[in-house]
Amino acid sequence: EITDVAWNSQVPHILASSAANGTVVVWDLRQRKPWCQLRCESNSSSPVSAMAWNPTQGLHMMTASSDDRSPGLKLWDLRSSTTMPLTTLEGHTGGVLSLDWCPHDDTLMMSCGKDNRTLMWDLYSLQAIAEIPNEDPSGGQQQQQQHQQQQQQQQGQINLEDLTLEELHEMIQMEGLTQEQQMQIQAQMQLLVDGEDDERPEEHFLTIALNGTILGATEMVTGFPPSGLLMTSAFDSVHEDDLLGMHAIKTHFWERDQPDVEVYLRRRTIEGDWIWLVAKVVSYIDSPVPGIIVHEAIVKNENVAVIVSRITRIASLLLQAVESSLFGSEVGNNTGGDSVDASQDEAVEIQAMLLNAAENLGIDLSNSDNPLRELMEAAANGDSMWGGDVLTSRGGTGEGRARDGKKSMDIVEHLKSGAALDLSKIILTEGEVKLVTLVLTGRLQIEDLGPLLYLALNSPEMDLVAATDEFYSLSEQQLKANSHAQSPSEMVLLQPPPLAVINLSFTDIGDYGMETLSEFLYADNAALKTLDVGFCNISPRGMMSLCQGLKKRNMRCLPPLQGLIISGNTISYEVAVQLGIALSAEPVRNKRGRDGRRLSFTNNDDDCEGRDSPTASQSNGATSAYKSNLSDGLKLLYMGSTSISPESLNALLSGLGPSCPLQELRLQSNRMGPKGATRLVEFLETKSDNRQPVLPKLHRLDMSYNELGDQGTSKLTRAISKRAKVNMTEVSLSGNYMGSKGIESIMNKLLQHKLITLNLDNNSIGDQGCQLVAASLPSIGTLTRLNLAFNDIGCRGVATLMRSLVGCESITSLGLSGNVMRISGAIAMGFTLAQHPRLSVLELDNCCLSQVAQCHIVAGIISNRWVPMKVMYGFRAGPPMVAIGALEIMAQHMSNEECFRLRRDIQMKTLLKWMENNRASQSENPSFLTNDDLSRANDMNDAPSQSAYLRMLDWLGRIPFDESELMDLRKYFYDVSDRDGEVKSDMNLKHRG
Repeated sequence: EITDVAWNSQVPHILASSAANGTVVVWDLRQRKPWCQLRCESNSSSPVSAMAWNPTQGLHMMTASSDDRSPGLKLWDLRSSTTMPLTTLEGHTGGVLSLDWCPHDDTLMMSCGKDNRTLMWDLYSLQAIAEIPNEDPSGGQQQQQQHQQQQQQQQGQINLEDLTLEELHEMIQMEGLTQEQQMQIQAQMQLLVDGEDDERPEEHFLTIALNGTILGATEMVTGFPPSGLLMTSAFDSVHEDDLLGMHAIKTHFWERDQPDVEVYLRRRTIEGDWIWLVAKVVSYIDSPVPGIIVHEAIVKNENVAVIVSRITRIASLLLQAVESSLFGSEVGNNTGGDSVDASQDEAVEIQAMLLNAAENLGIDLSNSDNPLRELMEAAANGDSMWGGDVLTSRGGTGEGRARDGKKSMDIVEHLKSGAALDLSKIILTEGEVKLVTLVLTGRLQIEDLGPLLYLALNSPEMDLVAATDEFYSLSEQQLKANSHAQSPSEMVLLQPPPLAVINLSFTDIGDYGMETLSEFLYADNAALKTLDVGFCNISPRGMMSLCQGLKKRNMRCLPPLQGLIISGNTISYEVAVQLGIALSAEPVRNKRGRDGRRLSFTNNDDDCEGRDSPTASQSNGATSAYKSNLSDGLKLLYMGSTSISPESLNALLSGLGPSCPLQELRLQSNRMGPKGATRLVEFLETKSDNRQPVLPKLHRLDMSYNELGDQGTSKLTRAISKRAKVNMTEVSLSGNYMGSKGIESIMNKLLQHKLITLNLDNNSIGDQGCQLVAASLPSIGTLTRLNLAFNDIGCRGVATLMRSLVGCESITSLGLSGNVMRISGAIAMGFTLAQHPRLSVLELDNCCLSQVAQCHIVAGIISNRWVPMKVMYGFRAGPPMVAIGALEIMAQHMSNEECFRLRRDIQMKTLLKWMENNRASQSENPSFLTNDDLSRANDMNDAPSQSAYLRMLDWLGRIPFDESELMDLRKYFYDVSDRDGEVKSDMNLKHRG
């Protein structure tokens, strides 16, 4: 509740507001955000009733409290503190109601309070110097009445049940009450509050426009006043987990003349709690705008509400994903009122497909008589971005479309693109797993999803399992009847939705869920490219079901999966063998059976399993598309935390085959040890038939937390270095107990690769290992992300690394968390940050940085000509910037990103000053201009020096150094000591550059 507002007397766009919770917020109306917030730590709960600005000093403010227990006036200096006032003026015996600062003399102030006193204050003596008598007797009568009530309460003569809530609130603020009396008053107040809650209705009605705006409301169950809800959104107070279900019911049922469909949702009450409601439409309106009248009532059985809400949310996600795969990004724009001719839609879709394919191939079809032939010829010549996947499935998102004018797309981004079903972190029950399977296999069309759920949830038992089983049996009977069909028109064909990405991670489906869901793997969905079942509690039995599903997919000549994430499940040796065969990039006709004999398959579609299946007509199209892209296969495989053994890893990789187009392999947290590295090296050093490297496209490898040690790391990096034709762009070896020897092997062997990311955190490389990394950085000109966190690196290692970073301008992200950094390390980092042009992310968590060390680092960041830093972890940049004078004290609460953006804007103004000064200097002395001349000119014109060192030293000159810090600073720049540790004379100082 806002209690007062006051304009700043000096700055017109500064406004202060006080609240009943004891806070005062100073607003910057130009920036449209708070400038600072005042809150007294010693008495933070006292409401602020009034405030006033100093008429001559724009940073001085006086606040008053209406609390009878602390009726003081607090004087604030915003430059000093926002939590501790300069002083407190005490003189009132009751809460202060109002105050005002004398506009002609800023040493005088006046205040009035509940004690019926009006006092004038002298701010020099901090005393009340005068009192204006009050001629109105009502105040004295009120004070006397309160005094009598206090005496009667002390004597036990007042019946608390006869008092209102406001009277009880005033009574509990009286002085002299015992703890027992306060507890009695609080109990009575709670009874009155509970009684008000009991008086709330158990139902309400909302008139909602089609866009969700509330046009009218009755008395609310949640306690909000109906007038305050007008012209707000009906979705604002709905729980985020229930929003999607409410949107789906509103769009697909209520707006399509099916008002009886109910939705269970949670709304926030005025007290901040959540309450379960059941909602349905009772009427439709046309005036003033088209809309609906919704009836919402309190749910009696919350267990039912939880179940129904979960199923509604899952069904909504299914509906959204399927419609996105069928109709693209235009899903939801059509509410069902308008219809377009089907043939026209088909023509538009085909035209869009041709244009997208032409854009991918870089050809112009504007003057072509036969655009389809030109596209086919271009694809045959190898111009396709994704190896021939030019014509995507109709209604899809165009996986091969070039984004932002780039010629290539990151593999992870590519595998995440397309229509996706994301059910991650929703614990699926048996019935929900069956429901998802029915939709993904095409047995349950999306238009039948609503009726099925309506019948299941309105049955007495609410048995979703029985409903899905019955529907599955019915679909099986229809499919068996195809054998007796006399014409193709009488056959029932399954049409699975063309989903590209299915994310079921953290759903805890277990073995049963995987066995049930494995059917959709060999359903006729040629668009499927990525499956995520990570951390689903799947044992080897369930993983074998996954392998069988992938094998059947290959047998039906469907395109293989390109991305598989099975982290957090269990992989045994038998599973590894079968999984490698199922994921193999080799065509089906080249695979071997269990007896070792090669399976005989031809290029004809007749040999593909599924010719006689209900989806044979669709499989043929998918098969032909797949056969034109035999080089496609698994590109991404995540198997972290799967307990896979070295032997199992070798069996899986052998099953994949040497020509598998795998690009990213993650095996973190499997504790395989040096033996696991040996098995991986043996496979990587295998010679293929065509003399090409094994896994010729592998460029991302994650072997973190596998206890490789220096020995295993050396073997692995040696094998990587021999793959000269394959460039590794990302290597992660975190948590492998590596020392300086392992680092030496890594940096020597990986210099020839164009590394982009190198993660070496959570090892024990020490200063020596860090120096080895620093020595190799200039030779890796492509490295952008380097992580050396938690490696026992000291000041020597940090100083060496910082000097090396000055010449390694490609680095944009640096992780040094967990390495204790003293002043000398902070000094080195500060001067490097002042010069590095691209470093934008810096991680310094748990580095034990002192306040002075923080000042050094921040001074380096803001001394940079471009201030490229955007994200910094470890400490807040605001207080150190205030300490060195780079930021006003009112802005110290800003986030690091905001502080750096502010300094970046200031630096842009400085660059303009430099340009003007340089132009003036050149006009005065066009023959020769030195840096010293520029520095002097800039100093004379109030512009910072153009030298990063000079700007850095200017900021550091404002830090109170002690003797040891000054010695560290001298040691960094000069050789000030000989071998015996004795300090040389100033005449022998040697500048280090």
